[in-house]
Amino acid sequence: LDSGLAAPPAAALVGSRYGWRAGVLLGAVVAVPVFLLFAWKVRPTEPLRPDQPMGERFALGPLVELLSRPRILYTTALATMGAFTWQATASFLPTFLEFGTGLSSALSALLFSVYFLVHGGTQPVTGSVSDRIGRDATAMVTMGAGVVGYGTLVAAATLDLGLPVTVAGVGFVGLAMSWGAPVQSRFMDLLSDSERGAGFGLVRTAYMVTGATGSVVVGAVSDAAGWPVAFGLLACVMALGLATLSANRLLGLGY
Repeated sequence: LDSGLAAPPAAALVGSRYGWRAGVLLGAVVAVPVFLLFAWKVRPTEPLRPDQPMGERFALGPLVELLSRPRILYTTALATMGAFTWQATASFLPTFLEFGTGLSSALSALLFSVYFLVHGGTQPVTGSVSDRIGRDATAMVTMGAGVVGYGTLVAAATLDLGLPVTVAGVGFVGLAMSWGAPVQSRFMDLLSDSERGAGFGLVRTAYMVTGATGSVVVGAVSDAAGWPVAFGLLACVMALGLATLSANRLLGLGY
């Protein structure tokens, strides 16, 4: 966790001082010793099902049945909204801060690091909270934070509200993107022990592939209508997720 929190600001600082190539090179410099340490210290593990053909583990029928379960499908929809927003944020938040709010490239990179710090720091917290108050209640907090965060960034860009408001918006967005802890835990609650390998891999692939369109959609919207509209779309996606969770909770839909 510590290295994950330290990596984004380190890369941002190196990149802003020495150029983006140096920032990318920093990752390669760290990756080589990590690979060597892994090869040296990590011992092989015994396979759980050495005699079972891989084809049986990925039989189409059971996997289709898994995705057709209403509660799994509902959770996959929530995760897709979260992944869509996360992908767009990871792709365009620094650009939005620079060209949408008028911050310098160095300050935009620093705030992008702050986003990752908040995101990484709140992820275990939201996971722990979801164990105490429930998956859906915690997911509602993260989606609500997304509505506030993206809405604040849009307001800061359109009304020129200044740096403190922008920093607050970035903080809320970082909290919002910790949605993965309660939503992925929700998947684990719904899957049996035998399904948590291939089953979770399937649903994760489904929502990550669909959510990956976030970069394309938000990029296209920004070209057509500007950055405030593009990030306003992300606020709407978070609002849709919050409304979906609220409807399930208030109406007792059972998903």
